[in-house]
Amino acid sequence: MNQNITGLRSGIILAGGLSSRMGTNKALLQIEGKPLISHVIDALEIIVEDILLVVSKRQSPNEYEKYFGGSNVKIRQDSVETQSPLIGFLTGLSHVSAEYVCVLSCDLPFANPRILERLFRMGVGFDAAIPKWPGGNLEPLYAVYNTARALHATQSSIVAGELSNKDMIKRLRKIRVISTEDLMVDEHPLSFMNVNTPTDLKTARSEMKKGLHDKMKQTN
Repeated sequence: MNQNITGLRSGIILAGGLSSRMGTNKALLQIEGKPLISHVIDALEIIVEDILLVVSKRQSPNEYEKYFGGSNVKIRQDSVETQSPLIGFLTGLSHVSAEYVCVLSCDLPFANPRILERLFRMGVGFDAAIPKWPGGNLEPLYAVYNTARALHATQSSIVAGELSNKDMIKRLRKIRVISTEDLMVDEHPLSFMNVNTPTDLKTARSEMKKGLHDKMKQTN
């Protein structure tokens, strides 16, 4: 658990959110017989060498170790109490040595390895490759980053007291923004679905029963 990740490509999953709309730790809610976060891991492990799971200071790593002990998933706990995705970014990026890293939230049951693979390829030579919705919103927790540059931007943002993902991103110099519409051509529209509410959870469970996730894991 104290080792740094050293793969060519790495993945970070942020699981330290409050899950306020769900009312419980959504990362460990069961979908088709295993925790929601396990489905995110399933997608990531197809395209990265190592995965780092970041939990908050108030969470116990033991909650997760019983599911992932002995796997290639390492767990790190934030060192400070501050509630912000950027604290999770800092923890994760500080323990990743790969040149490029994919950062995902823990609530993406249909995270699509084909889309993640495209983001890795599109991110080469850039500080980040980030999906963007037609309305202008970015998906910073479904994106690929140059590890060193993202770490520097995260540190600078936190020192300045600016703790949103947007604050970090604006410190990156060379960003490749990709339309979600382009990324989802020939892909299922639920590829970017977040599970934030009980209704979302019901939808995810229903779609998972149809074998949707297994189809998404087919990268050829």
